[in-house]
Amino acid sequence: MSLFTWNKYSFNHSHSPNAMLNPIANLQNRNVRSLGSIFHEAVYTLFQLLLLLLVLLILGIGGVAYSAISSDGWLLGLLKNAWKRDPVYALLTTCGVVLGITWLKGFFERRLEKINYIGDLLIYGWLVLGAYFATRLILTGSL
Repeated sequence: MSLFTWNKYSFNHSHSPNAMLNPIANLQNRNVRSLGSIFHEAVYTLFQLLLLLLVLLILGIGGVAYSAISSDGWLLGLLKNAWKRDPVYALLTTCGVVLGITWLKGFFERRLEKINYIGDLLIYGWLVLGAYFATRLILTGSL
């Protein structure tokens, strides 16, 4: 007669009432994993994380571009309002937007040579915008 089977409330790993409440109680019955399988799982998890970050980055950039140039976007709304006033205003607005983007590009390029973390902040900003657009896409079904 075994020491662990004489009482129905004894501590038998497979039939213990504590096994469901204590997840650590059943660790002796786990299969031993090799170093290769642990490494494979770590690489697979890292790949999934990088893929998620890439999707959020693309969704952030694409969401801003879509919000700017869609039919209800802020850029086309700005140009439509300028066109309604006078076509010259639309031309000046377009030139102003192009010059503003060119100036911002040069500004960030000069700053990136001096300070390295501005590029990181831009990426983090795109990731936050990607998370915003992903949440908006899930909740409303549209960007």
